[in-house]
Amino acid sequence: MKILKVDNLQIEFQKQAVPGGSTDWCVFIKVEKNKHEKLLMMIRTPQKPYYKFTIDKGNMVTFIDNLQDLSKVQMDMEDEKNNPKLNSNLCQQLSK
Repeated sequence: MKILKVDNLQIEFQKQAVPGGSTDWCVFIKVEKNKHEKLLMMIRTPQKPYYKFTIDKGNMVTFIDNLQDLSKVQMDMEDEKNNPKLNSNLCQQLSK
């Protein structure tokens, strides 16, 4: 497994409009590092891709299975620079 550290990451799920083509879905992974953007990978598949969000609580990784919890994670990520304690508070809330 290759581990990359990047400044920004974009994952795009694209439904192909051409019926009967060689693939129904494309997944694009774009990264940005030092103000340089690069399309890192394109994955083609006939099956609809699925996604999952998880949170690492230090001693276990759990699934985030509803949009309300996902919104909390997003707010936490946006506020993390101003208040680093929010991340640990969110982990405690989601573990209940």
